[in-house]
Formats: sequence, C-alpha cells, structure tokens
Amino acid sequence: MKKLLLLLTLVGILALSGCLEPDLPEVEELPEAEVTEEGEDLSEDTVIVEEEGEVEVPDDVVVEDDPVEEVEVDDSLLVEEEAAAEEQVEEAAQEEEVEAETEVVTPAVRTFDVTAEQWTFTPSTIKVNEGDTVVINVTSNDVDHGFKITEFGVDAYLKPGITTTVQFVADQKGTFSFFCSVSCGLGHANMSGTLIVE
Repeated sequence: MKKLLLLLTLVGILALSGCLEPDLPEVEELPEAEVTEEGEDLSEDTVIVEEEGEVEVPDDVVVEDDPVEEVEVDDSLLVEEEAAAEEQVEEAAQEEEVEAETEVVTPAVRTFDVTAEQWTFTPSTIKVNEGDTVVINVTSNDVDHGFKITEFGVDAYLKPGITTTVQFVADQKGTFSFFCSVSCGLGHANMSGTLIVE
C-alpha cells in the first residue's frame, strides 16, 4: 500500500512539473453551437449539465470509461505512521534532555598540598572527579610518617621537612581512606583522611 501511495505521489509530482506529458487521445473539435435568443443550444450533440452536478449525454455520443482507477487509502495506516513519527520526535527530544541534564566533566589534573603531623593530615578530606589525575604533595612537619591509599596503589614514606609527591588517576568513584602507613606514636591508628571521587 505504501509503495502504491509513493508511486502515485511521484507520478503526480512529475506531472505537475511538466516532466510527464499525459498520453491523451486527440479530441475532435465540436462545431460551434447554435444558440437561440433565449440561450438554448440547438446543436445535435448537446450535453446538458443539471444543477445536481450530473451530466446528461445524448444517446449517440460514446463516452469511454476513465482509465484512472480509484485508490482507496487506508486511514489507519496513515494514523499509525503519524503516531510513529510523533514517537520518534518525542524520543529524540527526551535524548536531548538527558544529554543536557548529564553534566559532562572533563578529566583534569588536580593538585593538593597536604601536611602530615602527629596524628592528623591537613586537609583531611580531598574531593576529585572520576578520571582526574590527582597529584598530592605531602610534607611531614614532625616525624617519619607514611601516606597510603590502598585502592589506587599509593604508598609513600615521608621524612620530616621533605615534600614527597604522589600521583594517580582516580579511575573509580567512591569514598576511600588515606592513612599513615608508618608507626608514628600513640595516635598512629587514628591518623587518616578521606578521598572522595565523584
């Protein structure tokens, strides 16, 4: 059915653009009608058009059937096609909304300066985005300490007064602990901080 509609549409477009010349039979010119003063046609082959739109043709005039077939259009198919097209438009709009709502975060290099002293890290919380390259410059202010983040393979030994740099990619979301990995006195077990990867 779709192919027939497409074909009819294409033929119509070609005919309107003049690309198709209709193959019509030659028509004989009819003699001019003789008309009385009252407006009546006196010629033999008179065709009378009645007000209802019907045409009365004299018996001696041969009328050939119209070669164009009438095509029935199934309205339910058109409705289904319209509904499918509307659904596609709605889906595209929803996808655009989701893309607009989703904040795209470009990975960045994030650098932090952290100090370690008995029994704290300052700052004690570090926040980064997933995919960021994290650079942490850690300096011990008093005794030997360690700086360890197990999930990212970080484990550094810190000497007093010397800055040690650790670097890793925060390739997983979550909340992770960093802690002192070198025994540094009575409060050693509580010396920790938090890394948040969003």
